[in-house]
Amino acid sequence: MGKFKEEKIYYSDNETLKKITPYKGALIHGELKVFHKNGQLNRINIFKDGKLIDQKITSYNSSGNKIRETTIKDELYNGPIKSWWSNGKLKSEGTRKNDLNHGLFRFYNHKGELIFENNFTDGIGEKKVYNKEDFEDKNRITYYKGKKYTGILCYTVGGTGQTLD
Repeated sequence: MGKFKEEKIYYSDNETLKKITPYKGALIHGELKVFHKNGQLNRINIFKDGKLIDQKITSYNSSGNKIRETTIKDELYNGPIKSWWSNGKLKSEGTRKNDLNHGLFRFYNHKGELIFENNFTDGIGEKKVYNKEDFEDKNRITYYKGKKYTGILCYTVGGTGQTLD
């Protein structure tokens, strides 16, 4: 008996293409494509026999601009990760190890200027702020553990949040 292959196509409520998922039998197999509401490609993930294969994944915003590159190894985020602002300037860069931030991460403002660094060990970080006056999210309202923060909030995976101002 031959191997059965099919694609399932998912649409949002307004009939816009949302996702194309290839299957071999009951398992995802091939290029899974995810789309934004406007039909623009968001990302492609490649599966083999139901497992996410080692790969670099590039994500795009709804305008088609590259916004993130991540590395998958052993079905986890392992390796370099970078993100960009919508103007094309680098937003952040670092490394993931077993789905956790690990090593030096750098964060930049919309102009591409370094604003802070965070050195992580298995998801726990220590930050060094260079210019909190220029931190892009300084007026963002954030909720952390049910409390409202209106200043700069830096937090780590598995860590605690604290304001910097």
